[in-house]
Amino acid sequence: MPAAVLKAWATEQALLIDQRGFSKYNLLRAAARILSIGGDPGPLPFCFIGGRFATFNEFRDVALSSSRIIIPAKRSYAHNFNVTGINQAPSTLFFERPIENVALLEIDDVSDVLDKLHAAETEHSNVIVMDKPEIDRLVSRPYAPLGFALKVLEENWGRSPRFSFSRLELLSPDYKLGGGLRWVLNIERSELN
Repeated sequence: MPAAVLKAWATEQALLIDQRGFSKYNLLRAAARILSIGGDPGPLPFCFIGGRFATFNEFRDVALSSSRIIIPAKRSYAHNFNVTGINQAPSTLFFERPIENVALLEIDDVSDVLDKLHAAETEHSNVIVMDKPEIDRLVSRPYAPLGFALKVLEENWGRSPRFSFSRLELLSPDYKLGGGLRWVLNIERSELN
């Protein structure tokens, strides 16, 4: 089947989906699969950012006006790091106001991003910068929403972003209970742009 026909078909499917009949998680997965074959997911949610579910184009708009995107992460008992998918994110991020540009994506079964050796560096600095091979391993899945997000950031920011893990308070300062510091993957616009 010609690629153009497949793209058109995938784009049409996005428009035909009755969103009322599916969970948000399944709609996020559908958007990722449509993107993976070159289609436009149109009105389907791509991520949760800015305190609401956003389409792929809305995510692109946020990327254009931002210098940093923050993705929640976690550190395992073995001291490895991995990115937290939307289905594993703390529920307070959905009901309380997160800080600006916290993005939750449909990410399942992401292997450890940083091994124990690299993670040990954070014991003293609380920040670790990632290099390109580590990022490539993170987004190597065939329909990885994180990969699509990084592509949008690179396209809109003009060069490869910088990546680092650090500890950060994800909820806005006016959240009275405090959420505590959490590990995050910071994706930042390069200063040379």
